[in-house]
Amino acid sequence: MLFDAINLNMGFEGLCPLGLGLPRYAEIAGVLMEVLPRLLPDLDSQVTSLVTVVRAESNNGFDLLWRILELAVPGFDPSLQITAPVWRDDDVFDFCLSFVLYFRLQAKKGLVHDERTKKYHFSAGSSGPRIC
Repeated sequence: MLFDAINLNMGFEGLCPLGLGLPRYAEIAGVLMEVLPRLLPDLDSQVTSLVTVVRAESNNGFDLLWRILELAVPGFDPSLQITAPVWRDDDVFDFCLSFVLYFRLQAKKGLVHDERTKKYHFSAGSSGPRIC
């Protein structure tokens, strides 16, 4: 899965799958910069200003995608806490998918849930004490 290839520690450059090389990175970044603004809502002033800022600063589609993800997904903005989904009497499948995303985002931050012990711990390669 491409989501598994995302490296949050590398910022927007971590959105590009590894091993594609700089020419393909530049090509994908350019295409994303052309396509994303057309897909994003024009009515949202925050999104419109993000597009303008990214065009002026880097003109990199990965940068724009990263900033949109920071607005929409808590795991991409380190200042926002990732909260566990809450059952709101919705569709059980949507609730389950929310938990899948929650655990995948936690794993991206280095926190891995051990199903056997029902506890979180830092994965190998991440720094920090064991959290239980």
